[in-house]
Amino acid sequence: MMNIIDFMGMILQYFSEIFMMLLELMGGIVLVFGCVYVFYHFVYPGKNENSTKLRIQLGRFTSLGLEFFLAAEILKTVYIRELSELYVIAAIIILRILMAFVVHWEMNVDFQELRENLKEEYSGNKQ
Repeated sequence: MMNIIDFMGMILQYFSEIFMMLLELMGGIVLVFGCVYVFYHFVYPGKNENSTKLRIQLGRFTSLGLEFFLAAEILKTVYIRELSELYVIAAIIILRILMAFVVHWEMNVDFQELRENLKEEYSGNKQ
C-alpha cells in the first residue's frame, strides 16, 4: 500500500511535468511569434520603423521567451533524483541566465543608439 507522502510526490511530479511542458511551449510560441513579427516589420517597414527599433523588439521577445524557458528549468529541480541531474540543470540555468544578460545588454546598447538618433532628429527639426 502506497502511503500518502509517496502519492503526493507522484502528483507533484505529474503536475510539474505538465506545467513545465506548458512553460516551454509558451516560451517557444513567444520566440516564434516575435521572430515572425520582427521579420514582417523588417520586410514591410512602417513609417517610423528602423533596424534599431526592430532589434529592440526582437530582444524583448527573446528575453520573454528565455524567461519562460528558465522557469521550466527551475521546475525540473522539483524531481531531481541524482546529483548528476542537478549539475546538468544548474549548467542549463546558468547558460540561460547568461543569455538573458547578453540580450538585456544588447537592448541597452540599442536603446542608447535610438536615443542618440532621436536627439539628432529632434535637433535637426528644430533648426
